[in-house]
Amino acid sequence: MVDRREHERVLHQLRLTLSDADGHFGGWSIDLSEGGVLLICDRELALGARLQLRIHLRQGSLSLPIRVLRVSSCEQQPAYGVHFIEPSPHARAVIRAALAEAAMRQALGHVADAPRPRAESQVRLRVDEAPPISTDSRDAVVDGESETHG
Repeated sequence: MVDRREHERVLHQLRLTLSDADGHFGGWSIDLSEGGVLLICDRELALGARLQLRIHLRQGSLSLPIRVLRVSSCEQQPAYGVHFIEPSPHARAVIRAALAEAAMRQALGHVADAPRPRAESQVRLRVDEAPPISTDSRDAVVDGESETHG
């Protein structure tokens, strides 16, 4: 099967609010791209349905019209592939920023999962090599630098 998606997808879980003629309901994104989002939600959506989607980001929220293009399954519940309908240049910029942040978090997550150096290779400071500890109550540490009051 050929993947016909125009934009690269990034795994990104975001809180969503969807609106249709029957009201508002919640959902979560599974992945995000410049062209749309794969989502799960509290209601069944029909193929071709047009809705309003609000994406809740750290910087605020973004509201976009969407259309349901496909229905699949994610952990035994329906997942909906939706397409953003004519997003404005501002909306595209906000989505690109969210994608860049998600990609960075994923990259940093892979670094955090990297193997740690073994204890033998870590530098150890012997007690007799440690700098002396001041016993003068007039000494204070401010932003990592020693400051003497007097």
